[in-house]
Amino acid sequence: MRYQRTLKKSVSVSGIGLHTGKEINITLRPAVSDTGIFFERVDLPGAPAVKAICDYVSDTRLATTIKKGDASVSTVEHLMAAFALMRVDNALVEIDGPEVPIMDGSATFFVEKLREVGTVEQEGLRRYIIVTRAVTVEERDSQASISPSLESRITCFVDFNHQALDAQTFSISLLNPGLEKEISEARTFGFLKDVEMLKSKGLALGGSPENAIVIDENGVMNEKGLRFPDELVRHKVLDSLGDLYLMGAPLIGHFVARKGGHALTHKLLTRLLSNTESWEYIEFR
Repeated sequence: MRYQRTLKKSVSVSGIGLHTGKEINITLRPAVSDTGIFFERVDLPGAPAVKAICDYVSDTRLATTIKKGDASVSTVEHLMAAFALMRVDNALVEIDGPEVPIMDGSATFFVEKLREVGTVEQEGLRRYIIVTRAVTVEERDSQASISPSLESRITCFVDFNHQALDAQTFSISLLNPGLEKEISEARTFGFLKDVEMLKSKGLALGGSPENAIVIDENGVMNEKGLRFPDELVRHKVLDSLGDLYLMGAPLIGHFVARKGGHALTHKLLTRLLSNTESWEYIEFR
């Protein structure tokens, strides 16, 4: 795509916050070229805003949180992935709470809403970040890397050392025409023992089998099972796509994560962006 895109018109969404358990309302609005994605906390005095870029990532435990001044918004990764899937470069997200609603635990509801209102091409040229030199980060048995590639690709590997869960690998090109269907419906997941611990600490109050895959010692507890046999690793790809879109421009490179997560991805992007010899901006004129 040569030109930037935004929404044709505004659309509103309501849902439960994963951690607060309270209903949160968001409205996605068009924005002019070169704006980027902004979140505006309309429930706070002065409606402070924060741009959805790596510089403002403040927390990566359990989800990705962005913060600037009084404006803090958590669990932005699924909505950011939807923007990436629908090629939306510029948008204003008005939100009346501290976290993006979890919906069904995937990005599919946001994708459907964006498709419902449609997108429009703008005058500004779309800038891409092209990786020119490989960068790798490691933490214990986890690793994430990003390397030069002729295409944009995400590859994830997971292994939970669980008797009912096999190791899974999923790799997909971001140019794949079936990309949206392949990953947008993959839901977030959690282990029952961890969910109980989080709720005892006042977290994950909105979590349920309605918006997450719940796993106990015997495997998946959800009555309808999984949407894909490898849904867990597909969700890791979805999360990665959302976190990568916080670079502020689409990526041309190959991202690979082994037992990764939000924290490791952010660490990798921080290292990449801080080394100007490892990447550059390009525009297709």
